[in-house]
Amino acid sequence: MKIKLSIIVFVLILSNVFAQEIINPVLTIKSGIRLIYQVDNRGKVYDFIVNITEANKNGIKFNWEMTAPVNFTGKITLTAQALAKANSLFNYFQNNSDETLSNQTTVFLSYDVYKKVIKRKKCTLDFGSRTTVGSSDVLLDSSKKKFSVKINGVSSEIECPVLYAADNSSLRIAFLKVDDFVLIVEMQGDFIIYLKEVTN
Repeated sequence: MKIKLSIIVFVLILSNVFAQEIINPVLTIKSGIRLIYQVDNRGKVYDFIVNITEANKNGIKFNWEMTAPVNFTGKITLTAQALAKANSLFNYFQNNSDETLSNQTTVFLSYDVYKKVIKRKKCTLDFGSRTTVGSSDVLLDSSKKKFSVKINGVSSEIECPVLYAADNSSLRIAFLKVDDFVLIVEMQGDFIIYLKEVTN
């Protein structure tokens, strides 16, 4: 009887451990959140780290850094106007820069782009590409893409809609609505960047 009871207790404990491992943590955007992306820029691989210092109705502010071999740092402010209406991406960063963006976004898409794409309405977006210059009509891919992202140390699977440029399908962005913001999870274009870890 004692042996059977011990086995039952062991199974319950083991089941609880496995259950804890597969729980998907809630992703949120707020001050203190750290987004870690991996970048592959034509074979040059490094991390792009975003440390959010402010996220509210007035916009988003963050410090960023690119690890070796780039070793750049800087600051970005995304205004409320940019997060609401911008249809252009800012993708190329200068070392020690402090940018305030009102007509462009980076790391995030504007709500206007998100709303039009999700509803499959006409939408244009400047992907910030140096090879495909100017705005492109944007289409929503028929299927979503799954990503494995470590959130506070726990591997989590997230499923994202994907938009792409009608005139160049290699320009693609996987995105996710998080709170009141639209986070870029992966972008393919002049380089590839994807979210691999989130901490707070």
